[in-house]
Amino acid sequence: MAKPLKMGLIGFGNIGCGVIQALQDNRDLLDARCPRPLELRRVCDVDLRRPRPVEVDSALLTNDAQEVIGDPDIDVVIELVGGIEPARTLVEAALRAGKHVVTANKAMLARHGAELLALAAEKKVRLLFEAAVGGGMPVIRVLTECLAANRITRIEGILNGTCNYILTRMSAAGLSFEDALADAQKNGYAEPDPTADVESIDAANKIAILAALAFGLDIRYEDVSREGISKLTHDDLKAAAINGYVIKQRAVAEMDEDGGVAVSVRPTLLWKDHPLARVDGVLNGMIIEAWPVGAIHLVGPGAGPRPTASAVLSDVMALSALDERNAPPPPFLTIPVREKPSAHIEASCDGYWLRILSSSEFGAVADVARILTKHRVPTEWIEEEPQPAAGSDGALKTIRVFTGEASEEAVGRAVADFNAAAWCPPESPVLVLPLIQETSAPNWGSESGEMPSSLSPI
Repeated sequence: MAKPLKMGLIGFGNIGCGVIQALQDNRDLLDARCPRPLELRRVCDVDLRRPRPVEVDSALLTNDAQEVIGDPDIDVVIELVGGIEPARTLVEAALRAGKHVVTANKAMLARHGAELLALAAEKKVRLLFEAAVGGGMPVIRVLTECLAANRITRIEGILNGTCNYILTRMSAAGLSFEDALADAQKNGYAEPDPTADVESIDAANKIAILAALAFGLDIRYEDVSREGISKLTHDDLKAAAINGYVIKQRAVAEMDEDGGVAVSVRPTLLWKDHPLARVDGVLNGMIIEAWPVGAIHLVGPGAGPRPTASAVLSDVMALSALDERNAPPPPFLTIPVREKPSAHIEASCDGYWLRILSSSEFGAVADVARILTKHRVPTEWIEEEPQPAAGSDGALKTIRVFTGEASEEAVGRAVADFNAAAWCPPESPVLVLPLIQETSAPNWGSESGEMPSSLSPI
């Protein structure tokens, strides 16, 4: 019989409970499918007294992480602590001890992933993190293994189930942002402090990880341009829907022919037939565009104990397939440390949608048109809504603008003029959302599907 793969788990919270529950419930299936049987040796958490929905032999429990990392019999450390520290220190210590590490920690990887992957390669062990992005929707192995023969040109996706749920509820049930957030918290989809979700920090961590893997560059959280969803109103989603659009929190990473890269997360208008426009509720969705395969669409549950446990255990099962008698064979997954994109480019879009609040009864629409013309921003249409802006007690009117294709820089100059205008209340700055008609990689390939001559396959 093959020697068991012995695991130590650090972080006995909701996700840790989900992993242990899945190990217990699917024991027969795991034994049948894993070349080496999986054996849980240690479970560590700082608080072992609070009740949990899963039973664990008390002999396995410890509140000292060093009892996991320092145990010579443990082959794999599963890190589910979350946050940057002490998680980074624990993962580094486990790798230096010659142990494989499986983690769901997106914040840590988005800031220190390149160094930790380099350390894993140096120590000839694996650092696996399928659960860090997409939850139960497999993404990491799709990028690094299934699409290894392709050059990735764009990734766009809905990467945060909390925001997707909030926006879905605002649109479908007519809720305000505050009421939709409260509903998400009541149903367990949002944390008591939702900042990381609604201000796009969580999605920025995820798209940074994906961009680094896809483009082979040292892209981190601080390289991501981000904007949250908290400024959106039900009226915004309603106005978008009337015009055939859906507002989603969209993460995008794209590379042009010259190696320039754009990585961002922000609320975006998607045409109603766009594949991501139909991804609702707590689901995540993603489109990966690559040469020569084309476009790959993925949809699945993005978070929660069960989807995350599925991803964690898929990594553990992959480790069980390694030959226990020898060091894991190359290649080791790495990201070139400090190798940055050749240039930062503007994320491509088909135009912009502006929401401008005006305190003037007359002249603001004409002023908006004049400013857009001044900055050479083409305008599809400008409309002032007849009813007062929501929550303004009748003092403000809403002006909505659809622009044609324009540079983000030009739109930014126009918005600066709007915000400086006497009729624009300083407490209500202009809202700017990109709009997307369809998905296609910018400036790549041709109608024949041929790769540009300036590029070569991986």
